[in-house]
Amino acid sequence: TTAPYFFEMGMHCLGCPASRGESLEQACMVHGVSVDELLKKAAKYPADDVFVIGGAMLYRTMLPYCDTAIVTKVRADGGAQVFYENLDSLPEWRLESESEPLEDSGYTMTFCTYRKA
Repeated sequence: TTAPYFFEMGMHCLGCPASRGESLEQACMVHGVSVDELLKKAAKYPADDVFVIGGAMLYRTMLPYCDTAIVTKVRADGGAQVFYENLDSLPEWRLESESEPLEDSGYTMTFCTYRKA
């Protein structure tokens, strides 16, 4: 996950209400750290080993730096107040694959892989 990189750089604001809607650049500026430094830390690892796992704010912040998104789509209304971007409506993303629907605990879900065009 990307959380250790943020924490290592003194950015302990993951999930902080004050950081909602911030871009990665804005968050780095507030904390006096470099976006390039954060991205260089992540680049030291094989691309297949670096994942963004977090809430909507973290996804929104890191999405511009990703080339692949693996999304679990749950066909249910859980009453959420915050949502992740709908990649189907963003022209720079295309659906590469979607699993057959699976049933688990009364929920129907699919696993989707998106690639940045």
